[in-house]
Amino acid sequence: MSKKNFKCCNIKKCLNKGISTPVGIIVVLVLTIIVGGVAWYVGVNMEPGPSPTPSPTESPSPTLEPDETADWKIYTDDEYGFEIKYPNFYYIIDEDFGNVSFRNEKYRENPSGGCEFNILIRPNPLKKNLEEWLRDNSTEAEFATDAHEKSGKLYFNSKQANIEEINIGREKAIKFYQIGGHPNDWINTLVENGIYIIEMMYFPKCSSELDVFNQILSTFKFID
Repeated sequence: MSKKNFKCCNIKKCLNKGISTPVGIIVVLVLTIIVGGVAWYVGVNMEPGPSPTPSPTESPSPTLEPDETADWKIYTDDEYGFEIKYPNFYYIIDEDFGNVSFRNEKYRENPSGGCEFNILIRPNPLKKNLEEWLRDNSTEAEFATDAHEKSGKLYFNSKQANIEEINIGREKAIKFYQIGGHPNDWINTLVENGIYIIEMMYFPKCSSELDVFNQILSTFKFID
């Protein structure tokens, strides 16, 4: 058989040239099956495999700030039931009836510097809460005026006190300012303990000591 008989590659043309209709249909079906099979094979082999599971990323552990007060001295008052820490370079200058003061060694030769952290015990026989106790012991009068002296109140100039509630550890406290006092303004913090109010106070003018004062304040706690 000569090659001329196979030049016809277009099925339609071949049919027109004399290939019988059944034979043409069979050829078309065979070609369709072949093409479909190839397409299926290619499709199966090109399916993407399962995506790799990303390995969990570990979150960095939070960095704990070092406790700068860890090796400080501890002052304990068993009678009034509290303790507080103070730096190793501070010393106790007064201790009387629950009242105590702490001062930096560098002021030992100059006590008039006034840069000290003071703790005072105030009576609270009716066990008033902090807000009520402060209100009953304050006046709007300015320091050392006739109105202030006649009032008999501990605290003065209450309109400028900037009273705010704070927490010292687990204890609720009140912080306020005594503006216009003598010889300086004061920052005062009150904590209630039954029939007593614990007052902690210092001069804001002592800028070089303020960070230490605030650290001392943060270590205050009642003892069980």
